[in-house]
Order: sequence, then C-alpha cells, then structure tokens
Amino acid sequence: MKKSLLLFLAVILALGILGCSSSSATEAAPPTDVSEESSIAEISPTEVPPSAAPPTEVPPEPTATNRPAPSGPLELTSTSFENEGEIALKYGIPPFDVPYHDRNFVCDGTEGGKENISPALTWTNTPIEAKSLAIVMLDVMSYAHPQLPPEAVFPHWLVYNLPPVDGAFPESLPEELALPEGAILGNNNYPEGFATGYGGPCPPRGEEHQYTITLYALDTIIELPPDRNRYSAFVEAIDSHVIAESQWVGYYSNQ
Repeated sequence: MKKSLLLFLAVILALGILGCSSSSATEAAPPTDVSEESSIAEISPTEVPPSAAPPTEVPPEPTATNRPAPSGPLELTSTSFENEGEIALKYGIPPFDVPYHDRNFVCDGTEGGKENISPALTWTNTPIEAKSLAIVMLDVMSYAHPQLPPEAVFPHWLVYNLPPVDGAFPESLPEELALPEGAILGNNNYPEGFATGYGGPCPPRGEEHQYTITLYALDTIIELPPDRNRYSAFVEAIDSHVIAESQWVGYYSNQ
C-alpha cells in the first residue's frame, strides 16, 4: 500500500513539472503576427538609383579637321564635258571688242550660242593634310602654237581658298554666288570689265585650243592683295605648297 502511494505521488509530481515547462515555452515564443507594411518591405526588391552614365555623344559633322581618310587620289570630274572631249559652245564667251591700253582686246567669232557658262565640277578624295583647295582653268596656248613655251597660258578662271573638303560647283557659277566661307574668286586675263570670275574660251577663229581645269590641294591658305589677285601671283604663292592635284581637259574651237 505504501508503494502504491509513493508511485502515485511521483506521477503527480512529474505531471506538474511538464505543465510548467509547456507554459514557459508558450510565453517565450515571439508573436507570429506581421503587418502588411513590413511584409511588403521584406519581399520588395531593393530600389537602385539610376545610373550616372554620361549622355550619348552625337558624332560631329565632317569638317576640314574631322573627316574620313580619302579612298584614293584627289579627283576632279565634270558632267559638262568628257575628259579629253569637246567643250560645247555655250561655255565660250560671246565676241567682244574693248579698248585695252594702246590697242583693242578682241574676242572674234560669231555668237553661235555662246553663253559664258562655267562648267560643273566635282572634287573628291581631298587629302586630310590639305589646308585649302584651288581651281584654275587655263588656255594652253602652246597646244595651238608650238613655237610658244609650255608655260604660255591664258587664265580663264581662278578660285582659291576653298575649304579642304570634298565638294562641287554647279554649272554657270555666277560671280555673286556665295562661295564657301573664305573662298575667293580671282581675276582672269580678260581686260577690265571681264576680269573677275569665269571668262569662257575664245581662241582665234578657226583654231582649236586645249583647256585644262586643275584642282590643287594646298598645305596653306593663300593671301593675295587685291591688286595682285591674278594667276601669276597665285602661281608664286603656291610654290612648294601643292600636296596633290587633278586635271580635267577639254578642247574648244571658235566659230
């Protein structure tokens, strides 16, 4: 009987200890409630400020100092007449007879559709090292008169200090046309009244002359005083400054 009583008391004591442990564990557990705000904060990705990368740069337009390398040698072409071909009458100057010093300066021949129109020109592959371009049209006098020296020429057109970039002239370039900034129309060899800009071919009646249009790429800017704005002074100014050149040749007969 005594043993049974002791066993009963031991069971009661054990159950009491277990109940206290369960209660303590329940009180110590943290609350399971989590607010909506804190839940969103936990599952939302961390916001990253926008990148401070520099803005995209727009490539600059080609200029005299920023242009692609030429794909070949400097080239001058014309749609007005074929190279080594015949120059049409409309590019010639009409006949005239003007006093010039102690004689008359005469362009003989008939009108024949002569309009004094300058030919269209296009130039490409300008050298990167060029500082300016120039265009000269000459009557090669020795072509028709072999007794003359090779340097015997008659200038018909001079344009210099053109920007050193590829470009073009339309047909009938008038004197008043706004040339690219810095470009200058020089004087041809006609007398006063026919001096500035283009003066078309006018060889003696019955003669065929050779006319060369030369494009020069120069490593300098040409500076000529107004009273020396002519071909002879231009030749002196470009001495040792020619980087490259290209020619377009035609033949003209007066009627």
